[in-house]
Amino acid sequence: MIQIQQAKNEARKQAAERLERMKELQAEQKKQQAEQKEEKKAEEADKPVRFYLFDEDDGPYEVRRPDPLALDKRANNDVIYTVFGENIKPELAEVEVSKAYTAAAGWQTDALQLGIIYDPVAGYGLDLGVSFSDMLDNQRLSLQLNPYIKFRNRDIALKYEYLKYRPDFHLELKNQGRKYDLEPLNRQGLDTLNFQFEHFQANAGVTYPINRYLSAGLELGYHRITRTDLKLIRPTLLDDEADVARATARISYNNVQMREDFAYKGVEAELALHNYYSITESRLRFQTAQFQAKHYVELFDKIVLATQVRVGISFAENRTAENDDRQQFYLGGIENLILPVSFEENNNDRIEFIDVSPDLYDFMFQEFLMPNRGFDFFARNGSRYVMTNFELRIPLSRLLKQHLNSSALYNLEFIPFFDVGTVWDQGNPFSTKKPTDTQIVGSNPVVVQLQTLKSPFLFGFGTGLRTNLSVFSVRLDLAWGVDDNTLQAPFFTTTLAKNF
Repeated sequence: MIQIQQAKNEARKQAAERLERMKELQAEQKKQQAEQKEEKKAEEADKPVRFYLFDEDDGPYEVRRPDPLALDKRANNDVIYTVFGENIKPELAEVEVSKAYTAAAGWQTDALQLGIIYDPVAGYGLDLGVSFSDMLDNQRLSLQLNPYIKFRNRDIALKYEYLKYRPDFHLELKNQGRKYDLEPLNRQGLDTLNFQFEHFQANAGVTYPINRYLSAGLELGYHRITRTDLKLIRPTLLDDEADVARATARISYNNVQMREDFAYKGVEAELALHNYYSITESRLRFQTAQFQAKHYVELFDKIVLATQVRVGISFAENRTAENDDRQQFYLGGIENLILPVSFEENNNDRIEFIDVSPDLYDFMFQEFLMPNRGFDFFARNGSRYVMTNFELRIPLSRLLKQHLNSSALYNLEFIPFFDVGTVWDQGNPFSTKKPTDTQIVGSNPVVVQLQTLKSPFLFGFGTGLRTNLSVFSVRLDLAWGVDDNTLQAPFFTTTLAKNF
């Protein structure tokens, strides 16, 4: 019996030893697995991961993953460790959802606009605007108001857009007032003309986005235009009025890529066809076709070459020598001019007045072609035009690749430019039917009309600086014009116009 008991004790002892060895082996195996896991995590941590930061560079930065073990080291349930640091876990109240309901799509303010503008006829004014949209951005409402310093000049526009479905719809109301004063200081025998022009416009249109970049649109418009003679002592008042219907078809393409507020790559183009028809006067009916294209290419290291091409032509039915109702285009000047300085030595013979036609249709449907730097407004006019602008935009401060606290320095650009354009009425730009200088010599019964042909193109070149000051985009340009192969005196201008 004693021997049997001893054998049992020996067996229990051996079994306990085997169990202990198994536990040690398991512990050793777990330790090795843990070490292998840590080595694998360390290898993963050493591997770089590429991701894009919100910066102006195209290439991504290479950064290292955070320590994986740091994600598991949580002191308590109130602190969550992430790659961005410690985030306190929010205390969430219990929410019981009783039923589904539709959220109210409230309206919010999208943007407020405040600026200074310049119109070749109305002069200086304020550019005020506000826009609203609903929370889903299905509807937009914008209001634009431009009061001018000159009395009786204004621009008011109210626009509503419905963007919920693929075709976008819009309704627009506009009101424009212009006071026309022709005070010919150096033209003896000419009567003083004082008119008040009023233009009410109602538009309705639809735009269909064909794809991400291409869209087509159709717009119908009604124009009520009036001219009131303000010179009451005139024997016969020169009042006039008309109701005009318009149809516009356009197709647009835009794949321009922006870097902050700067376009650096892509093409933007639009072809528009306008048909105007007078409801009250059968003689007025004209059509205008316009094409505009902008191209941006980054040459190297953020230096961008920007090119703009504009072409237009206007036709009119029942056109006679006395009544030419084609749309008029005026070439010269620059947008939102604030401070022009001319270095011309002798400009005493310049006539200081608005050199545009006071005809009702010509005045209300006129269009200014800018920029053509180095020249005054109204340098040339006609019913057909071709113009091209080139700008080499060199971001001086951003080429340094350093952090700058000043927005004005960061956005500073050095911009050499070259402009060329021409306008004419018949034939081609070199046609003898479009003299650029006409003089009448003599008196009745013998009157001689002298026509001088000049080079049809106006060239402008120079250099400028552009930057952002608060909400304004400020440009300083020094430009020289070339008219009829003659170099003009330089023009120095300060404008609030943005780059095209």
